[in-house]
Amino acid sequence: MISFRKQQHDLENPFEATITETGKTVSRTIAIGDIHGCSIALEALIETINPQPNDTIIPLGDYVDRGIDSKGVYRFC
Repeated sequence: MISFRKQQHDLENPFEATITETGKTVSRTIAIGDIHGCSIALEALIETINPQPNDTIIPLGDYVDRGIDSKGVYRFC
């Protein structure tokens, strides 16, 4: 089971992955939907969740419609 540390003193990144007793980070499956061509918001979200090499990011859809930077989203994904 994946758990996230969300403590009062850890408000900078409440979604930081839990580190196990062996010092390894628990792998996460991160689903991101409704990006709508907002590359700046997508990049900020990715920076905030700080994905690790063993994490899996799944973009769910609505990548490019409505936003101002659909090409940027396409390049990023």
